[in-house]
Amino acid sequence: TLFPYTTLFRSREWRALFDLAHLLVARRPGSALDGPEALPAELAAAVAGRWADAAEHLHAAAAGRVFLLDLPLQPESASAVRRGLAAGVGPVGLPEAVAALFQARGLYR
Repeated sequence: TLFPYTTLFRSREWRALFDLAHLLVARRPGSALDGPEALPAELAAAVAGRWADAAEHLHAAAAGRVFLLDLPLQPESASAVRRGLAAGVGPVGLPEAVAALFQARGLYR
């Protein structure tokens, strides 16, 4: 599930996520998230010592690590893609193969 880290605190038991899975963090252009120093204090304290330096380090444990994904940054948000598709506009800015898959399967409507 994808969600902004700022909404993590809305769950009463958000800390239990570390017992269930690794957390993968993806940056978005314009985001100030460059690592733990950019996080709210409570979240920074919760992830202290959990950051994985490489994806391979996630295999060392079943859950509990945090990894900052190194992805090509895309300015599109899932919300903007859903709005565009609902309005009958193709998903602008997405790779052609991804747009075709969304349309073929009726995703994000």
